[in-house]
Amino acid sequence: MEDTTYNGWKNRKTWLLAMWFDNDEFLTKNLQNKIENWKAADIPLEEAKRMLVEFFKAYMERSLEGATRNDKVLADMLVGFADDIDYERVAESKLEDYEEEDE
Repeated sequence: MEDTTYNGWKNRKTWLLAMWFDNDEFLTKNLQNKIENWKAADIPLEEAKRMLVEFFKAYMERSLEGATRNDKVLADMLVGFADDIDYERVAESKLEDYEEEDE
């Protein structure tokens, strides 16, 4: 059986999503603000994880829609691209310190 993991992630697509939110200043700040607001509102970890998964899925949907709007070949190539992303693992990685107390 072929190993499809990539840099410790389920696959390259999952790694790419995580890296985009680590390396793009606007995305990183937006994500940090969301998480800080959830913490301030005492949103439970599992609910924050669910909301973050939905946020990532919506982000990918908008991104793919924008990329393929006028390019039918690209649209055909990207069908199902986001289906293999482990959104839950990306959300967990972004929420690792969610319940830790600020010092």
